[in-house]
Amino acid sequence: MGIVRSHIIDSLFVAPLVQPGFRVADIGSGAGFPGLPLAIACEATLSLIEANRKKANFLREVVRRARLSNVEVIEERAEHLATTRAEAYQLVVSRALWRVPQFLRASQPLLRSGGLAVAMKGPRGSEEAGCRWPSFSEPEVMPYQLKGNVRRMLLVYRKIDPRAVR
Repeated sequence: MGIVRSHIIDSLFVAPLVQPGFRVADIGSGAGFPGLPLAIACEATLSLIEANRKKANFLREVVRRARLSNVEVIEERAEHLATTRAEAYQLVVSRALWRVPQFLRASQPLLRSGGLAVAMKGPRGSEEAGCRWPSFSEPEVMPYQLKGNVRRMLLVYRKIDPRAVR
């Protein structure tokens, strides 16, 4: 039950932000959270971005065995995708991988204008909620709680059109 609560249900708190037809990037996908549950639950196309070859191979095998036709695995560092995947996504998510500034720096070139950068954080996420980054709105802080009084939060940043900032 721990995996279901700690990983799958936790991942699904992002689902209300995923609109049908969205292209979503899960940066640092690791074992596939939150990307795989989102791919199953949402009508979206998911890119699982994972630089570690062993983890990327695991993700490919899960995608193949589960017959997830709406998922691709990209074995690359997110920072290196700026030219090949520029503005390809409406939503970029990462689960406790980086501090917010590094996450926003990696997300910025991948997101379309108006797209969402969603940082999944634990209870200390409120310490990072004050982080500001050029081309992004102030974060919407969305706290939630898992069974067992486990506190989590989503920090949701919207990419601002640079022409609107002038």
